[in-house]
Amino acid sequence: MGCAISGSGLTPRTQEIGNTEDAEGSASLTPRHIHLIKESWKVIQEDIAKVGIIMFVRLFETHPECKDVFFLFRDVEDLERLRTSRELRAHGLRHIKGITTDVK
Repeated sequence: MGCAISGSGLTPRTQEIGNTEDAEGSASLTPRHIHLIKESWKVIQEDIAKVGIIMFVRLFETHPECKDVFFLFRDVEDLERLRTSRELRAHGLRHIKGITTDVK
């Protein structure tokens, strides 16, 4: 399982976004990219529970087989019900808070 573009042959437009490459040829982030990522996370933190819900509902929409990993959500067929689920809200909040902790 990966993101929607993994294995698709799509590559980042490095010249357009100003990526640099290290000696081994892998992309590295410029100070500008780091600043933009941190600023984006400030917006996400304004309603991180909502972001968590959106992320998991989108995951379940695009990869329904992933629900099998989540015991609480395994049998929920109605994605609208998931959007209002207190359990998913709590799970998404914990998940995004964990990521946010690593970003600082």
